Formats: sequence, C-alpha cells, structure tokens
Amino acid sequence: MILTEKGGPIPLSGGVVFPLGPLGSLSPANLTSDPETGLGRYSDGQIFRMMRHAVKPDGTAAIAEKYKEGTNRRVLCIINNHLTIRKALMPSGDGWFILVNERVRKKLGLQTGYRVEISMSKDQSDYGMEMPESFSDLMDQDQEGKAYFDQLTPGRKRNLIYIVRRVKNVDSRLRKGLAILDHLKETEGMLDFNVLNQKIKAYNQFKK
Repeated sequence: MILTEKGGPIPLSGGVVFPLGPLGSLSPANLTSDPETGLGRYSDGQIFRMMRHAVKPDGTAAIAEKYKEGTNRRVLCIINNHLTIRKALMPSGDGWFILVNERVRKKLGLQTGYRVEISMSKDQSDYGMEMPESFSDLMDQDQEGKAYFDQLTPGRKRNLIYIVRRVKNVDSRLRKGLAILDHLKETEGMLDFNVLNQKIKAYNQFKK
C-alpha cells in the first residue's frame, strides 16, 4: 500500500487529487482490476511486459510500432538533448533497442549503467543518413552510375554513402565518389568491396 507523508493510505483508484503546490494538482486515471475496462484481463506477466518493455499483450511493440514501416526501421535519435544520430531499431526478445557505438558513448561520456534521455522520431531521409552534396552532384552527372546505385539495397547504399562521408576533404570525397560510380559501372551494379577498395586506392594514387 502507498502511504502519504503523514502515514495515511492513498486509495489506488482514480479521482484522488494530489496537491502539487504552486503547480496545481494531479488527478490520476483509474486503474482497476475490472476485466472489461481495467487490468483484469491481463496476467501479471503481460502487465510487466507492458510496463518494462512497452510490449502490448498481443506481442506488438507499443512504442516501436509507430516508427516501423514495413522493413524500414530507421529512426532519428537525439541523445541527452546533445547529439543527433540516425539508427535502426533492432529486435531483442520482447522489445527493441538501438546500438550506440563506442565513439558516440565516448563523445557523450556514457558508461555502462548510465541513464540517458532519448528523443526519437521517424527518419524521413532518403537513405537513412545525410547524402554528401559532392556525391549527389556526381550522380546527377553520371546517370548510368546512379542507375546502378539506385538498384542497391538500402543497407549497401548507406555503406557507400558512409565511405564518402567519413572523409571531410571535398577533393577526397570526389575521388571516392568517382571510384564508387566507376566500380558500379564496371561490375554492372555487382558491388564488391574488396575490388572497390582497390579502385579507391588507385584514384588516390592518381591524385599524387
């Protein structure tokens, strides 16, 4: 039983008014054991799953469902009101999670057991990450290469975009973009990362 500061019991029913000083008052909703309108239809395990994992009794994820669209589970996450990252919702038993790599954890000063605040929204970007302008411009000028790029799976598109994005120098981005499009045309879209890496090295040597 929940007790007030004076030791008196607080009825576990709706309509009880909790004074909050200058903030006003709070009147919670009614949680009853009624099998029609309350929690009586659910087992203790189902109630635990709803509270702990946000999983409905029918097995669907209450929170994750609104961010999923077919096989697309890409979300935009703001961590501790500081860092924005694009991730995919990953299934785990009854719930879902997002992976936060070591680089992000170090940047935020996070360690195992730390509590974090996450604001999440559906990722509306075309590729699940920002497309470098230089790479987009190259594809506008190379429709054959772009056609092969467009045929790739979403994951492979992100892999190639990341290869270009991870360097900051514009000239380096252009060389990587040219190598990627050249490779896609040579292989007719049959992406081979080992061969692509050699192609990128060749373009970098050409610059020297």
